[in-house]
Amino acid sequence: MIIRFTTFLFLLCFLVFNSFSQATAQKPVEQLIGELKGDDRELSDIAINELSNQKEKSIPTLTSLATQLTENSIVRARAVIVLGKIGDKNSVPLLIKLLKDKESYVRGTSAYSLSQIGGEQVKLALLEFLERCLQKDYENLPRVTEAFTQLPDVRAFPLLIKIVKIGLKQKSAPASRKTEKDIVRNSTLRYAVDALGQIGDSRASGLIAQLLDSTVYYADSYDYLYLEAILKIKGKDAIPYLISYLEKLVEKMKGQIEQEIDVTNIGNRQNEYNIGIYRQTVKCLEAITGQQSIDATREDVLIFWQQYLRDSRM
Repeated sequence: MIIRFTTFLFLLCFLVFNSFSQATAQKPVEQLIGELKGDDRELSDIAINELSNQKEKSIPTLTSLATQLTENSIVRARAVIVLGKIGDKNSVPLLIKLLKDKESYVRGTSAYSLSQIGGEQVKLALLEFLERCLQKDYENLPRVTEAFTQLPDVRAFPLLIKIVKIGLKQKSAPASRKTEKDIVRNSTLRYAVDALGQIGDSRASGLIAQLLDSTVYYADSYDYLYLEAILKIKGKDAIPYLISYLEKLVEKMKGQIEQEIDVTNIGNRQNEYNIGIYRQTVKCLEAITGQQSIDATREDVLIFWQQYLRDSRM
């Protein structure tokens, strides 16, 4: 009796859930567009997913909404996001056109959506947009640079290198001289370095290695991302900068013991980060040179690499 009741209850729950799912899937496009336009962020996010599942039904309405200049820019950008999620190649010309829209948010979102679709036409348009962003559309540098982490392209190499060079200049500039535009540009660095790592051109190694900064607090540091890119590229130009960085890390970690660390303590989290970054730096050096450094003490490892640098006369 209990087994029958349990089976019946299970089937009832399944049927209710299935009916609810079908009802949700059958929401008309007009209703979903209304939810997309609403102020409820959670509801609009659900509408974005539902509209992307309806594809053929929703594309004409979304295309119209994305181009309505009288509509709120956030709503237009949401429509653009859905078009990117759908991934229809026929939306590419429209999204490319929106890279020159008067609304900054729409331009940046269009770059992101194009990166979700891909293709040669998209890459060429994003290359042009990246160059334009470096000249005057600073606010959208993060979005377009992020696009090249999805679509790495050797043709973007000079522009990505330019971003890294800007980052190096800002790194050495006094804090009092940094502007809002500088902060926006700095937020693109991790994307630019990620894309350069995927491109794999050895000419980027030395520049990326110069971004490493052992004085930055662990929560604000991107050094682990820079080291990941260097590990992918394996360019020898990075070696002297890596060894210099290693020297600063070893000095910073004097007296710090590698053992179980209580990561609930902020100071200990910094110590744990230092250990991880130290290991990653040594891993980069070993991968680039093919040398295996001794694993006794940090000071011994550092001496090994200092001697390597002297012997190789880099």
